[in-house]
Amino acid sequence: MRFFKRLGRIDILAIFDYFGKIVFAFLLGSLILKLFNAKYVRIRIWPFLAGVVLYALLAPLLHRGWLISVVGILFGLGAIWMVFRSHKQSEVQSDMQIETACESQDLSVATEG
Repeated sequence: MRFFKRLGRIDILAIFDYFGKIVFAFLLGSLILKLFNAKYVRIRIWPFLAGVVLYALLAPLLHRGWLISVVGILFGLGAIWMVFRSHKQSEVQSDMQIETACESQDLSVATEG
C-alpha cells in the first residue's frame, strides 16, 4: 500500500488502464481461439497475442475506437477486481480456519488440565 500512496491518482489510473487492457486482450484472444481451435488456448501466449492483435485492430476504428477502449478498460478492471476480491476472501477463510483450529486446541488443553 505504501507504493500506491507515493503515486498520484493519474499514475494509478494509467497503471489500471494499462493492466486492464492487457487482461481484456487476453480474454478477447481466449474467446476467439476457443471458437476456432481450443488446443491453442492452453498455451497462454497465443490467446494474449491474438487478443493484442485484435485489440490493436479494433481500438483505432473511426468514431468507435474510444468505445472499444473504454469497454476494454472496464472489462479488464472488473477482472482485476474479481481476482483481488477472491484472493481477499480466501485469506479471510484461511484466517478463520486458523482461529477455529487454535480455539479447538485451547479447549482440548483446558479439558486435559
